[in-house]
Amino acid sequence: MGKKAAFIAGGVVGYLLATRTGRARVQDALDAARSAWQDPRVQDTVSDAGQRVGEAARAAWEDPRVRDAVADLGERAGEFARAKAPELKDAVSGAARAAAETLRERSERRPATGA
Repeated sequence: MGKKAAFIAGGVVGYLLATRTGRARVQDALDAARSAWQDPRVQDTVSDAGQRVGEAARAAWEDPRVRDAVADLGERAGEFARAKAPELKDAVSGAARAAAETLRERSERRPATGA
């Protein structure tokens, strides 16, 4: 069933992209979507939703449980970073040494050119 659906979807996409009529239909759909997005009622709804999300975020931030959870996550992230710092330092130092050695070898292989 999944292969059949994928085959049909591929055929539809191929039709839409490969034929003039298909491209025209895609363009019509895009124009309709653009027109709907620019509708003042849609924009009012989007603005209202944005305000509600902002209010909900502010209310959530005022909840001590949320603040405690965020503080706890910050502490845990700091502990993790401190625990991984030595490994990271060693990895970065090793990579820097390897890069320096590669550059040194390449510069020794190149013939000197006089200007």
